[in-house]
Amino acid sequence: MKILDRGYWISQHFYWQSMYYYLLNSARFKSFTFFSACNPAIDLGGMLDDRKTDIYSLLPQHIVPATTIITSRSAAGAFIEKNNLSFPLIVKPNVGLKGFKVYKITDAEELDVFFQDNNVQEREWLLQEYIDFDKEFSVLFYRYPQQQKHGVSSFIEKTYPSVTGDGKNTLSYLIDHYNNPFLNKKNVYKKFASELSTVPQKGDTIILDFIGNYSRGAKFHSKMDFVSKEMCSMLSSLFQNIDGLNFFRIDLKANSVDDLLKSNFKVLEINGVKSEPLHIYDSKSSFLDNINVIKEHWGIIENITREQRELFKELPTFRQGLKSLISIKKLVR
Repeated sequence: MKILDRGYWISQHFYWQSMYYYLLNSARFKSFTFFSACNPAIDLGGMLDDRKTDIYSLLPQHIVPATTIITSRSAAGAFIEKNNLSFPLIVKPNVGLKGFKVYKITDAEELDVFFQDNNVQEREWLLQEYIDFDKEFSVLFYRYPQQQKHGVSSFIEKTYPSVTGDGKNTLSYLIDHYNNPFLNKKNVYKKFASELSTVPQKGDTIILDFIGNYSRGAKFHSKMDFVSKEMCSMLSSLFQNIDGLNFFRIDLKANSVDDLLKSNFKVLEINGVKSEPLHIYDSKSSFLDNINVIKEHWGIIENITREQRELFKELPTFRQGLKSLISIKKLVR
């Protein structure tokens, strides 16, 4: 049951403490959409239904996977051929929300099934190159535009849900006894339908889901000990020419932390002010630690907003924010 999982309560803690700071800052700045000032380059600062492609277009293109908006099966085929891509590929909505409806497509037949099951005219979908680096990380980066101050407030490594063979039990048995309430086992059984009766060799690891989101069964491991001046300087230099993006979490893949520091990575996506400091989900992070981390998190948002409000006066209206909220609610129905 999800309610018995530690991560469920961490998520609830973050939400309710964040609601306190959100309402407090709404009063301070006399706006329910004050957070938009942090990242004026993207809709509502990246809090709700911002489009992934709008953010990709801002980034240095050498760190962005080959991506296109899907319009038809033939257009998808042309994109694959033009970019010399091979399967697997990633299909996902053009709006980010906790790994919602992100699919790893392993062959042309699966891509055909996707088009049969989804009306691409009703919702914008992206077809994207699959990045086959060894590790997935998330880095929460911020900068104060007037002070020229920058930093990393959260850094984690993600591990995907997996089972390890014991040379005795079938894959079906191992999946059935894998304890993770956020893993959709129905989808896993479907994915491994032809292999469920096989017996994995002792020590063999079978990854059950390749999407690095807690709501998809992934686990988050703090890497805060690796945060350094070198990392902060690299990120500041990489994004220095992007105006209007000051508080964002970079979900990326690299082969190692050293490769990340050398800018040898690919961005999976960028999240704006809806980003969480994901190291609070690490089991080593205590309740009291998390209280302070979340306080610091919102303090950074408040300080950036205050600086940005001196640069421009207009903020999105409450009506615009409500419209965006309704849009994201419709997406997940």
